[in-house]
Amino acid sequence: MASKYYWIEHKGSKEIAMFLPEVVEDLTTGESVFGMWRLTSNPDEVLFINEIQVLSGPLIPPN
Repeated sequence: MASKYYWIEHKGSKEIAMFLPEVVEDLTTGESVFGMWRLTSNPDEVLFINEIQVLSGPLIPPN
């Protein structure tokens, strides 16, 4: 997946989030995982692949 914006579902909420393709440490498990998500509604919140479902994307910018 590319570093772009996608529609995702997280905890029953549909939101736009940006996927960041990098290795990060999951602070709850201590494991290194590939890829994280930042919500556009709350950029400080980081989500991991196993916490979301990709609904569609990547989004295409307007002309």
